[in-house]
Amino acid sequence: MISGGRRIYPWPAIGLGIFSLLLVFWAGFGLAQRLGVMNVEPYPELLRNGKAEVQSCSGDWVTMWMTVSCDARVRWDGMEATEMKVVHSTHDLSGTVAVQEQRVQNRRYSTRKQVVSADYTIIRSETLSLVLVAFCPVSGFGLGFFLGGRLARLLPEPPPKVERLKLKPFAPKRGPKRPKRGRRR
Repeated sequence: MISGGRRIYPWPAIGLGIFSLLLVFWAGFGLAQRLGVMNVEPYPELLRNGKAEVQSCSGDWVTMWMTVSCDARVRWDGMEATEMKVVHSTHDLSGTVAVQEQRVQNRRYSTRKQVVSADYTIIRSETLSLVLVAFCPVSGFGLGFFLGGRLARLLPEPPPKVERLKLKPFAPKRGPKRPKRGRRR
């Protein structure tokens, strides 16, 4: 890469561009989970309601600590037995809270059950999900590529390229080509 008559390394721009692409994609995924943005799957099917006694909560690193998973003892409406479940929420939970068990589409043909707090919201916006999935990572890559190019200018100039040797055939040429002997017409 040449910049202003000076050669620079291309790897800082490419490396920082890819790193920022992944970082912005991770942040966009976490924000989508926090806002409850869903595009493809239908609204979750409500299976049952209940009350949960929260024991401990921790942030999820997968969503950049924007959502919380809480261990809780859940008692479903109409049942006496309690069971341990992980309750997902957008904020810290404490004490006794209302929860819902939902069936959500996991992949194209499979579903999974999840327990969420009763105030867990879902935003169905194709525009917002397109921005979070497409525009933000692309702009993150562009920003990282630009900053990596600026970083590359601070590095010393790479050594000049060495010209490669051209190998010549070992055997000398045999002379002019003779016409093929064959049937004459």
